[in-house]
Amino acid sequence: MNTLGTTLAHIVRDHLLCPKWLIAPSLRVGHQWTDAVVRGGQPAVNVRVNTVKGFALDLAAPEMAVKGAKLIAADGAAILVDAIASRLLQGKSAYLSNLQPSAGLSQTMLSAIETMRLAGIDARMLRPDAFEVAAKAKDVGRLLQEYLKQLDALGLMDYAAVL
Repeated sequence: MNTLGTTLAHIVRDHLLCPKWLIAPSLRVGHQWTDAVVRGGQPAVNVRVNTVKGFALDLAAPEMAVKGAKLIAADGAAILVDAIASRLLQGKSAYLSNLQPSAGLSQTMLSAIETMRLAGIDARMLRPDAFEVAAKAKDVGRLLQEYLKQLDALGLMDYAAVL
């Protein structure tokens, strides 16, 4: 057994009946870790496996319930960004209207939005001189603003808002 497994085995042995939280990169990996401890002969009682995202959602759930907000699913976020991007691509945007609409483009835009949101960047912080094409900053800012506006209108939150 590796160092993590040995340490985990000591913790579950020393605190056998106490509730324990195991934060893992994924639920599958966390269960593999606990399975390894059990295969090594140490019962793993009251170990709750969670991810960082799941733990954050557990902590935020009461406040989300008070606000009547729900977490937007990954597919829902992709559909939302695709709809917003389609409008921007057909509109009079300086940069985005020159691009060909596609699922890949929408996914790239969603990835950019998620990255900006997790970094705490809002549309006002986008400087045109930080982009290869200055007009892109304005269009990306509009996309981000519209995304947040639609989330609010639908009573949804993204992972960045949960954090």
